[in-house]
Amino acid sequence: MKSGFPLAGATIQEKETANGAIADSEGKFTLVVADNAVLRVSFIGYISQDIEVEGRSTFHITLREDMIELDNVIVTALGIEKKENSLSYATDLIKNEELTRVKMPNLITSLTGKSAGVRVNQVSSGLGASAKVSIRGIRSVASDNQPLYVIDGVPILNSTSEQAYSAIGGTANAGNRDGGDGISNLNPEDIESISILKGAPAAALYGSQAANGVILITTKKGQSHGQRSVSFSTSLMFDNAFALPKMQNRYGVSDGVDSWGERANLPEYDNLRDFFSTGVTSITSISLSHGNEKLQNYFSYANTTGHGIIGKHNLSKHNLTFRETSVLLNSRLKLDGSMNLMRQVVKNKPTVGGFYMNPLVGLYRFPRGEDIAYYKENFEVYDEGRNLNIQNWHTSYEDFEQNPYWITNRILSKENRMHVIVSLSANLKINDWLSLQARGNVDYINDKVRQQFYASTAPALAGANGRYIEMDYQETQYYGDAILMMKKQWDAFSLNAALGVSINDKTVNSTRYDSKTASLKYANVFNLANIIMNGSAGLDQKIDARRQLQSLFATAQLGYNEFVYLDLSARNDWSSTLAYTSHEKSGFFYPSVGFSLIFNKLMTLPQWVSLAKIRGAYSMVGNDIPMFITNPSSHITAGGEFLASDAAPFKDMEPEMTHSFEAGIEARFLKNRIGLNATFYKTNTRNQFFKLPTLSGDKYAYRYVNAGDIQNVGWEISLDAVPLLTNHFKWKTEVNFSTNRNKIISLHEALKEFLYGPTSFSSSYAMKLVKGGSIGDIYGKAFVRDDAGNIVYGTEGDNTGMPLVEGDGNTVKVGNANPKLMLGWNHMLSYKNFSFYFLVDCRFGGDILSQTQADMDMYGVSEVTARARDKGYVMLEGNRIDNVKGFYKNVVGGRAGVTEYYMYDATNIRLRELSVGYQLPAAWMEKTKVLKRAQLSFSGRNLFFFYKKAPFDPDLVLSTGNDNQGIEVYGMPTTRSWGFSLKCEFLRGGGRLDMKRIIVLIGMVFVFLACTGDFKEINTDKSGVTDEDLQADYNEHGIRLGIIQQGIYFNYDYGKGKNWPFQLTQNLNADMFSGYMHDAKPLNGGSHNSDYNLQDGWNSAMWGHTYEYVFPQIYQSENATRDRMPAFFGITKILKVEVMHRVTDYYGPIVYSHFADLEARYMPDTQKEVYNAFFCELDTAVAVLSDYIVEHPGASEFARFDMLLDGDYDSWIKFANSLRMRLAMRIAVASPEKAKTEFRKAMDNEYGVIREADESVAVSTASGYTNPLGEINLVWNEAYMGAPMESILNGYEDPRREIYFATCQDEQFAGEYRGIRQGTCFAHNYYNTLSKLKVTQQTDAVLMPAAEVWFLRAEAALRGWTDESVKTCYEEGVMASFRQYGILQSDAYLESDLLPADFVDTYDMENDITARCQVSPRWLESADRDTKLEKIITQKWIAMFPEGCEAWAEQRRTGYPRLFPVRFNHSKDGCIDTETMIRRLNFPGGLKTENAEQYAALVEALGGDDNAGTRLWWDTGINW
Repeated sequence: MKSGFPLAGATIQEKETANGAIADSEGKFTLVVADNAVLRVSFIGYISQDIEVEGRSTFHITLREDMIELDNVIVTALGIEKKENSLSYATDLIKNEELTRVKMPNLITSLTGKSAGVRVNQVSSGLGASAKVSIRGIRSVASDNQPLYVIDGVPILNSTSEQAYSAIGGTANAGNRDGGDGISNLNPEDIESISILKGAPAAALYGSQAANGVILITTKKGQSHGQRSVSFSTSLMFDNAFALPKMQNRYGVSDGVDSWGERANLPEYDNLRDFFSTGVTSITSISLSHGNEKLQNYFSYANTTGHGIIGKHNLSKHNLTFRETSVLLNSRLKLDGSMNLMRQVVKNKPTVGGFYMNPLVGLYRFPRGEDIAYYKENFEVYDEGRNLNIQNWHTSYEDFEQNPYWITNRILSKENRMHVIVSLSANLKINDWLSLQARGNVDYINDKVRQQFYASTAPALAGANGRYIEMDYQETQYYGDAILMMKKQWDAFSLNAALGVSINDKTVNSTRYDSKTASLKYANVFNLANIIMNGSAGLDQKIDARRQLQSLFATAQLGYNEFVYLDLSARNDWSSTLAYTSHEKSGFFYPSVGFSLIFNKLMTLPQWVSLAKIRGAYSMVGNDIPMFITNPSSHITAGGEFLASDAAPFKDMEPEMTHSFEAGIEARFLKNRIGLNATFYKTNTRNQFFKLPTLSGDKYAYRYVNAGDIQNVGWEISLDAVPLLTNHFKWKTEVNFSTNRNKIISLHEALKEFLYGPTSFSSSYAMKLVKGGSIGDIYGKAFVRDDAGNIVYGTEGDNTGMPLVEGDGNTVKVGNANPKLMLGWNHMLSYKNFSFYFLVDCRFGGDILSQTQADMDMYGVSEVTARARDKGYVMLEGNRIDNVKGFYKNVVGGRAGVTEYYMYDATNIRLRELSVGYQLPAAWMEKTKVLKRAQLSFSGRNLFFFYKKAPFDPDLVLSTGNDNQGIEVYGMPTTRSWGFSLKCEFLRGGGRLDMKRIIVLIGMVFVFLACTGDFKEINTDKSGVTDEDLQADYNEHGIRLGIIQQGIYFNYDYGKGKNWPFQLTQNLNADMFSGYMHDAKPLNGGSHNSDYNLQDGWNSAMWGHTYEYVFPQIYQSENATRDRMPAFFGITKILKVEVMHRVTDYYGPIVYSHFADLEARYMPDTQKEVYNAFFCELDTAVAVLSDYIVEHPGASEFARFDMLLDGDYDSWIKFANSLRMRLAMRIAVASPEKAKTEFRKAMDNEYGVIREADESVAVSTASGYTNPLGEINLVWNEAYMGAPMESILNGYEDPRREIYFATCQDEQFAGEYRGIRQGTCFAHNYYNTLSKLKVTQQTDAVLMPAAEVWFLRAEAALRGWTDESVKTCYEEGVMASFRQYGILQSDAYLESDLLPADFVDTYDMENDITARCQVSPRWLESADRDTKLEKIITQKWIAMFPEGCEAWAEQRRTGYPRLFPVRFNHSKDGCIDTETMIRRLNFPGGLKTENAEQYAALVEALGGDDNAGTRLWWDTGINW
């Protein structure tokens, strides 16, 4: 007995004999022995004692708990038990008390610091958060690198229905939601122990499921010694936010939004502390256990409730567990059944981070010295016009920043999860050495999510009437196996072997509705019927998405004299994901071999050596591939929009394969009081799975490849000791530490780098794989350095004295997130009934990025900015910078600032766990007659850091995925947890079983191995659509043409959202360079495309999006319609020219004639060749359509798909003719004869050209297309009048001005039309009240107005190509433009001699400039031809608004209208002349590394340097 309690089942044996007995339920026994006998008393987990009888008949024997058990039996793969000393690989055993000493809602976080090589990170979303576990580093790019979780030998689901994918946020997934995981659902009190199988050799028997290691969970079952016991535990933990950012409180508000004001004695407001509350979590559990040798029962119930540190964040979880074990047929048959039920409700879980939907953005940015209490009490105000409450905040809440109290009160969510696991097993003992085991399991998860965004939430996140998200996610896994197991001893030899089969079948069904910015029909009515289900909404569905894995496996361990063991294992997996590949029938074979040698069994060692062992193992383990990639499908999304499959089917796909080797030593000394366990490992994961962007010119946007080799090499060392062990005092300590070095040995031959993290253009970081680097490398922007490594500083303009920055597009490696060393050191001390435990957890090395600090610095709220202002300067690597505000606000600060500056050492040392307990005296317990044991404890977690340099907790992560590691973006703060717990055990005596049966086993489980014949059906995406599905009504052709039409004025959703692609492809370049518009926000600190500090991430978008998503559809449409549907073929040709002439006019040479021509290596054409090809394409189109009209009069098959015109084929011929005129005029000087010929061909065609305003070509919004410029204008507030527009329209008093633009919102300029000059490098928000556009999401996107055609005819007449009147065509152009907008009177305008006005900046007079354009609207026959041409182009420029692509092209061709030069020219190496202005966009930077041969050919075809100052072929610099 221990502490006065009986040890039922203790073994008492007379030494040197077979005479023995077993203690009963009261610890009593009877044994007849001789007077001089010696009794050996033993019990598992206690130190055995030898008792000399010496004639006595009664004994009181007390056993002491053995803190170091040497020859433990440990559970290994598939639940097979082996002696720990016989294992050839590293494992760790974590007992229940380690999991429950300091209870957490997610039990897996309790493993932190307790096992070498195991890294546990919690997602920073508070209660209900997921955990990321990685064992021995990150191996795979494609998978999430999470280990396999196994309960009692059976794999379970650990799915996360949603995880954060971007540090910015966005609307696609409701702002970085953490969907939780499966393992956190378990009740820690139900767990007996956890075994961690770290290496691939240990996990090889689980095959491709276990490529990242295995965590084996052994659960409790009923007692078998005739007693009924009841256990009760409860804990109450309090959580407080700590490690909060350091804020200044001496510089107040400036510009209404930031804190760059003058120094003052500001009131002391602790807005941060006031926002965060004290979280409380209560975990209560009760369990009942009963049984005898024949039947054991176990029942438990646990309840977890809590509220978080923010707002209305609450969690409620209920766990119910039943388990029954029966022994039948004279103990030959053992039946085991269990059921686990979990129901969890999480309300208003905070976002894990990011800028969107994050209350911390507004909280941290809030001006210092101001009291946020007003906005807390009045987070909403009544809007009389709408008759509802709307958000109230001190500044605009149209983008990232919102009132934090609005977010916590009016962006509400509720997440329900039901998790059910039912398992049955049967074990039949055939004879003494052979048994057959069969198991079956059903694992079911059902997630339901509801999220409500009230009206007036930021328009970037929700529609005007709010937003509603509803998701239903169901995942079901069926598992079964049958294993024949053998344990046999032949003299000195032993054999432990198993042969088995298994099947794992997983099915997912999910539906997600999201109104996104499509809004709701009625404000703040949250149900599915109220969602406006158009293309701006989201509808994602998985229908029976199924994966099946069938396996055959075998393992054998051969031992000799207990000193040498040889392990052999093999498994073959057949996976449904390999359907449609050559491996479908054969599957994949995974072998493993290992050995262990125990020297103390082999030879006599010094007495102080208790164990000396070496071991080694090698294995190959695969990692399954994602579903459906060998058989991809297209999808139909919300509003009937078509999402085309963008990747080529991968018929040669193979699972990635991990080759793993490990070797280790184990030793114990001084009668096991000191232990050492050291392991060296090396893994190489080859055949990595990459989804690669194709080379420009490929017919697919992406191709899958197997390539690469990622290596992990490391050491794991554990030391444990029992320095003191007496009857009353025990001290046990253990330290574990591990290192891991990750290295990219190789990538694909065509892949110089691979981006696997977020690629948002407005973030200052990227996650990349580069040969020689490692997973976890962070790339971004850095300071320019000279050869000696010193920072280079600017010497002119605003850059004087400021550090120069490089790395646009995040190209400079600035750090790596992985720690160099992890260490955990725990101590357990006990004295009599007192116990004291603490765990110090350490992480050394690694780098992390804080975008929070960068953003706070930009807004001037951080303490570091105040200290710099106090001193009057910033010291940067020994150099003094006096412009403190400019340094933080315009150079390093902000989300697009200098990444290098905000990288921090991730080293931290913390007190991870602390527990002080007191076990009530046994005498007290006996007096209760009920209690067996009771213990009171105080416990704490994350109590404080001994050392930390980063401004936040480095261990918190944004998601459980591979990306976003080491990145902090307004993450929820870490919490300090402390509280109290009570544990009690009740015991009642044995006797007849009087409890009701908890589980009735009604049969045996059998499993079978299914055939692979239905793998193709399984690996077919039921929610996808095929070309065959779309044959009706010509859908297969028309839908593809719809994608192409949406891809011109780009707003096609290819799965990553809308609007932002257009902003990159056109709005941030051509729309601005044409003089039409400008953003009022100081993006990138005010320096970007505007001042010719060209951003590759912006300017490569036209190339990338066209070649990835539009040209492949053109190519497929050409092939599909050429013979089958000639009319559609003709339209495809016209659209091809319309799309691609915009691309060549951006860059020059492009891949055109060799698109999809692998043999030609996708080589480019010169711009001259491209233009000649355009004319041939139009010849074909006109001929095909003309013939079709004759052969099929009145046909209109394309009408229902037509988004540009009226559906009539003759209208498309008019468009082709007009487009030919545009292209002919473009080459008027470069190739004058060709130009004239082509222009005349268009004019002479019988179908004519566009003449009337209602014939204009525009992408219609009537069929669900939404104008992206409207979203950018009205929702993002990032499109304002450009200075040239202000100058010309105001000077002319042009009536189109009020149609194009709104008047200023600023009272000072009320009723005026004012714009922004390009290239002024402003870093403020004063321009956000100037004239915005009037374009809305429902405005048709005009591509070619009738007015443009008239102006083309005017210029042709001016050049003498036609005999038309130049004046007549010119005036018809003006009138056509007026009629387009319902302006009927044009006479006065056409007679006007008004000239453009000078530009006067509304904020900075240094930006003022006199008008450059000096022509009036009135036609002058007496004017010279240059003046006439300038009049024509200037009016055409006005008429084409807002189509910036054509406007910029024509301005470059002619030099008209005369635009304002940039004030600051920050072009690289001065490649752009300020007066000549920008001439083109650089080729995408990635081409240099992705396809150096193609890039070289492009530059050669360009005929000049690849910079923005090089002219295109048609850009001759002259007009005649």
